[in-house]
Amino acid sequence: DGVWFDEANNFAYPPKRNTAVIKQARDRGFWVVLNSDTAPTTLANFARDLGASPWVVAENGGVIYVPNAGAWMLSQVANQVDEIREETIAQLANQEPTPYLWLGDATPFIQRQEKIQGANAGQTVYLVNTARLASIGIYTRKVDTDGLLVVNDEITQRTEQLLLEILTSRGLNGALRCKRYPQIGSCLVKDLSVNKMRAVLRIIDQFGQNLSYWM
Repeated sequence: DGVWFDEANNFAYPPKRNTAVIKQARDRGFWVVLNSDTAPTTLANFARDLGASPWVVAENGGVIYVPNAGAWMLSQVANQVDEIREETIAQLANQEPTPYLWLGDATPFIQRQEKIQGANAGQTVYLVNTARLASIGIYTRKVDTDGLLVVNDEITQRTEQLLLEILTSRGLNGALRCKRYPQIGSCLVKDLSVNKMRAVLRIIDQFGQNLSYWM
């Protein structure tokens, strides 16, 4: 776990010590499938760069994905994720003072540590990862005097509370879990019925040992 984090616990491209192991396994003929909490398209890009299998297990086992072929959804509540995300975005946008909302694949943005154009010092920024298919991920930040985004746990806690309230109002707080990650300033809502190992077992059950199907 934590393959994609650097020594300072920041989300980044995998450190060389981790990519070296992946490449060694690949070069020795092992079938390497990346299995992570990461959004499907971002994880597939990692797989392409590392020369691993194009098939990836994403979002903590909620999605099995391959570029140009689509996604296999394992989450039982994936069909409700878009509605919950839209409600969350609407409530965040109505906050006072007005925050800055950024929608898209937030993972590469966090990696590059870019500045938000048009955001003011002291402003709250919500980076909503709309690339997720079966879960909801929101990075929360505060703009410092240099225009950089910094983690602020007070904002992250408020976001977690909002997500919990929305899940409770929809009767989903028993099916979905909201977890706050204070070190990286993010909140994640995911399906409790899925995990990384279950996704691997699902692949084995579905396709047996004929791994050439995936290559």
